[in-house]
Amino acid sequence: MPSWHGAQVTRFLRGNGANAVASLQEMLAQQLQANVLHFNASIAAVGQAQDWQAALSCLRMMEVHQVKKDTITYNTCMTTCTKVTELQKSLALYGDMSRLEVYKDRFTYSATIKVCEKMTQWPLVLCLMQDMQEHNVTRDEVIYNATIT
Repeated sequence: MPSWHGAQVTRFLRGNGANAVASLQEMLAQQLQANVLHFNASIAAVGQAQDWQAALSCLRMMEVHQVKKDTITYNTCMTTCTKVTELQKSLALYGDMSRLEVYKDRFTYSATIKVCEKMTQWPLVLCLMQDMQEHNVTRDEVIYNATIT
């Protein structure tokens, strides 16, 4: 891996496709400090390759290296899992966000509503809509469209 810093590393990881996790592991093996942006870039790269297992592997690596996961981390993993119909995994990630008190934005809710739709879990959709209201998350046309499809 090149000896770059900051934004260069993030761009390299994001553009490294399915090899992003291996590159991130190499970075960590060289005792380079990885932050949430590096992990998110890797998750996005493997997500584009629809490699949900690598995305979840990055989540585990974040725990090992004590890097705090953020909304983007979870949203990207959820989207990857949903694309390859790992719907239970996607719902579990939503549950982790709630348990760990990670902020859920409208993209989080939209992705979760789509999962519930695919699983025909309409009561959960109504619960999510209520949760959005309780947490002051704007329900826009994207959310309503996801809800009624």
